Amino acid sequence: MYMVAVQHLGEIKLPENVAGLGKLSYDPLGSRLLIIAPHPDDESLATAGLIEQARTEDREVKVVIIMSGDSGARVARRLLGKQTIGPADYRAVARARVRESVEAMSKMRLPSRDMVLLGYPDGGLNSLWDINWDYGHLHRGLNGYTRSPYSFAFQSKAPYCGAGVVSSLSGIIKQYRPTAIIYPNAEDDHHDHWAASAFVQYTLAKLGYRTNEYTYLVHRRDYPWPPDYAPSGTLDPPSDFDNVDTRWEDVLLSPGEQRLKDKVISLYKVPRLVKEPFMGSFVRRNELLATTTIRKIEHVGTYPNPGADPMPGIVDCDPIDDSIRPSPGNSGELGNVSLLVNGPTLWAGVETAGNPSDKITYWFHVRLPGGKLEERVDVEIRNGQASYAGLAINSVVPRTPPRILMLEHRVWIELPASLLQGQSMLMLSIDSCQWNRHLDRTPWRRYYI
Repeated sequence: MYMVAVQHLGEIKLPENVAGLGKLSYDPLGSRLLIIAPHPDDESLATAGLIEQARTEDREVKVVIIMSGDSGARVARRLLGKQTIGPADYRAVARARVRESVEAMSKMRLPSRDMVLLGYPDGGLNSLWDINWDYGHLHRGLNGYTRSPYSFAFQSKAPYCGAGVVSSLSGIIKQYRPTAIIYPNAEDDHHDHWAASAFVQYTLAKLGYRTNEYTYLVHRRDYPWPPDYAPSGTLDPPSDFDNVDTRWEDVLLSPGEQRLKDKVISLYKVPRLVKEPFMGSFVRRNELLATTTIRKIEHVGTYPNPGADPMPGIVDCDPIDDSIRPSPGNSGELGNVSLLVNGPTLWAGVETAGNPSDKITYWFHVRLPGGKLEERVDVEIRNGQASYAGLAINSVVPRTPPRILMLEHRVWIELPASLLQGQSMLMLSIDSCQWNRHLDRTPWRRYYI
């Protein structure tokens, strides 16, 4: 489910004369919009029309671009006209791509002070989220650096680690205090995009910051459809979301707004070297957003029946047939996700299209953004045996291995509920792998405890 309800704004009070963007059919966005994009160009592909509408209505808009565009060997070769590519070449690509985003936002009358470039490494955001979390365990980008080498970076020499991303986003949110945040959808197929979604959610949970949240897709199978320039058409949800309870909303564009978006997207010549006509396929009569809810974990007084039909404690549903790679007997295809608390036990479960297999490795990833340690728990199920993995300095590795249940079409793990002490919410994602290659993953979501 993408978004179910808009959260209350808490201490943020919207001006009484703010009635919401006229062409939007959902609740008000308020007076200060924060748009977060993974790469230079995503901000225009997904939200150029929304930015124009907000600027026309004198709303504040701040755009944050997390990465620098410094990856892609094909792009570098075509842009620079050379076959052998090194770190300096990737840095040259980054500067070219950032210039294009700056020019595009200038064309949309966005003041330079309202465009923030964080300078993190392209293609590596999932590594910062998964592995390179600590300041003592930095990621080395294709640009050759473990700290941002770019003069445009929000933080000088920003360390390439997950904790650094959270620090940057936290500082921006606390200072700007947005009344709405628009960021990548957790179901986006691109690893930089789903990681950006995870970082935003984590940061909001860490800060305890409540605001209106909206998400957008850029990379997804059969989205946009058709994958070509079709300005008379509309952006429609991907077909593999038909069985998922998703609420989508349209940002309807006027002919003038659509023409402006077309001109803005045409400024991105570097990504067009390898993504034509993909870029132009976002020029439609609308933009598509989804709204997000945070579900609450069910607390039960009796021992749950993990084999019950339907699966107890369902909190999310991964789209059907959206796996990255096929798996033997569909044992790696993931579906419904469940969370339950029963006394001293936290239950986490996932349904599989086929019966679970010892040939598949299943990962349960839990993040606990509250508290000083901001702990994480990662459980690996390999060859039918479960163990905790210490992947970062804040990893929790209890002495007793977690208990697992592998049933027909289901995998469950039991964790000590004491992990939740002092926490108000957790984040969860589940992966399936074979031969160290991902088969499927459920989206990172927050859940109230």
